[in-house]
Amino acid sequence: MSKINKKNIISFIQGNTRMLAKELGEITRFPLLAVHIQEQVLYRKSLCEDCLLQEKCMYCGCSVPGKLYSTKTCGSGRWGDLLPLEEWEIFKIQNNIVIKLETE
Repeated sequence: MSKINKKNIISFIQGNTRMLAKELGEITRFPLLAVHIQEQVLYRKSLCEDCLLQEKCMYCGCSVPGKLYSTKTCGSGRWGDLLPLEEWEIFKIQNNIVIKLETE
């Protein structure tokens, strides 16, 4: 179970705010979340299907899907912190990751 501290509260707010921005972007058809962040969230979702079913991380207890949008990793080892655009592009090439967003 995650500790309640300043860092984890900020991570919770950040993740859920980004998740809301994604949902609002879909409603308004005006993307409010950068494409490279959307791609990383989809990548995280693909690695955490068991957590999505439980609506919480099986390792740290954080709420999912909100945690998937947070910059900070949960420490499960499945995925790291969200990467800046340039680092994400390199990571995709190195790991043969291809993500096609519905807007493309």
